[in-house]
Amino acid sequence: QPRAVPAGSALRVQAPRPFRLRWSLDDWRTRRDSQAAATALGIHFVELAVPEGQRAPVRFAFFWLDAGRWEGGDFSVAAEVRRNSQAANVLRP
Repeated sequence: QPRAVPAGSALRVQAPRPFRLRWSLDDWRTRRDSQAAATALGIHFVELAVPEGQRAPVRFAFFWLDAGRWEGGDFSVAAEVRRNSQAANVLRP
């Protein structure tokens, strides 16, 4: 699980079961919900674009659709300013 993601890249959040991700790029001043996409391999994921120049951490919480409940805590991945980095990072709960 990555502790940081380069600004200007993508953070892929994935899990082995269906979920909705509530996330924020500005310390929860605003928030968005994204439904995870399913793959043929049974992995569910949301890919978040981390803008160039992003300084605040990416914050998110899982809502498990099969259980109808929140995970019970928030997660955070720091945004790092790096040059010429387009690597995708993967985070699993």
